[in-house]
Amino acid sequence: MKRILLFLFSALCPLFFSQAQPMKPCGTSVLARRHSTDVGGSQARLRKSSQQNAYLGEKRGLIILVDFPNAKFQDENPHQTWSDIANLCGYAKNNAPGSVSDFFYDQSYGQFRLLFDVVGPIEAKHEYAYYGQNQDWGPPTGWFDKNVGELVEEVCVAASDQVHFADYDWDTDGNVEQVFLLYAGHGENDYWSKDSTVIWPHMASLIEDWGYEGGLVLQDVRINAYACASELNRFNKLAGIGTFCHEFSHCLGLPDLYDTEKGYSVLGDYDVMDQGSYSGSGWCPVGYSSYERYACGWLTPVEVTDPHSLIGFDPDDEMTGELSARAVKPLIRYPDACIYRSSPEANDYYLIEYRLKESWDKYLPEAGLLAWHIDYDEQSWYENTVNNDPDHLRVDYMSPDEIMTSGIKGVLRDDNREPCAVYDIQGHRLVALPVTPGLYILRYPDGSTKKVSR
Repeated sequence: MKRILLFLFSALCPLFFSQAQPMKPCGTSVLARRHSTDVGGSQARLRKSSQQNAYLGEKRGLIILVDFPNAKFQDENPHQTWSDIANLCGYAKNNAPGSVSDFFYDQSYGQFRLLFDVVGPIEAKHEYAYYGQNQDWGPPTGWFDKNVGELVEEVCVAASDQVHFADYDWDTDGNVEQVFLLYAGHGENDYWSKDSTVIWPHMASLIEDWGYEGGLVLQDVRINAYACASELNRFNKLAGIGTFCHEFSHCLGLPDLYDTEKGYSVLGDYDVMDQGSYSGSGWCPVGYSSYERYACGWLTPVEVTDPHSLIGFDPDDEMTGELSARAVKPLIRYPDACIYRSSPEANDYYLIEYRLKESWDKYLPEAGLLAWHIDYDEQSWYENTVNNDPDHLRVDYMSPDEIMTSGIKGVLRDDNREPCAVYDIQGHRLVALPVTPGLYILRYPDGSTKKVSR
């Protein structure tokens, strides 16, 4: 198994008795059961890059358009179409708020500009089923497309006379940060019921996932991390940029936040690393949370001691008088969020942000103050199983009013969100919050217990 370095920042946490909705998120594998993507390696790069400001300034990315003998791009000029989708400032077709480059520029508040070189289309040597047919590698890998590593090698070699791979080595360490394959046709993430032999959009490693010892070396640099996404959605329309942004976010070190074992949504439309990548029919992926912006080094939260006193405030609104509480500005426009530590554990904290339904957040389910509970665990990040335990979600959201502070932990409330299990006084575990007044026992993940009243 591959080693993972500690993520620079923590991740987000348990919503007590959370309900997950079945879906097929844009994932890392067939039926979202593959856990061995190179998120760990990317998290190591995120840690390194955050320290070296590698996610600041202008960076170049490589998109290779790939078609197959039996699947060609729908558009007559796919090179121009996808160059615009990737790079055009203010791209507005299909009601998009911008291009892929705009998305990351906006999440970083103008600190990070991606410019993509687009090459191709390059025709693969085989029909798409040769690469996309599913195989069972057994636990913990699960199902996965069979020959995508071979496809990556094919198209990189074919593109080598058109590109200078060192341009995509952001920190000059001899490793290309990533290459992105945009392939003709459908993706199995939303076409699986019609054709399970198409490729599932994912991010992975040639070394750790495909057995390329030392990676693929071209022009004296190493190619290892890659990501891919499809041209079309299930309606035979352009798939948009949501899945692209989701998979590229893996390249930046961000993990999946849905249940990667069962394929269930956990955070829904609130996060691009869950179902939020499909917002606006894939053309308006939801903006990064304060956690994701914090992890990438684009936001530094302000520490607070009373999360319940915060209010959301839009500086662009007219106002008379002075604010009586700490005001949190709209996250979509300002690098502003608060951090509250309810535990002495460094990896357990809350981030509070203010979301408005505009721009990339246009399709959020609700606007207002939003709190993220972060409970980082190295193994969960290593295995890309952050939110696979419904009894202990490690990245979750709630209202700031639901944050449990030390002053109210002695009472079990209807909206209790503590990461714990509830037992009656005889020691029987309850499957729901009790309605009968009396004494109950809370058992925490570390094994400690506490009696509370109802």
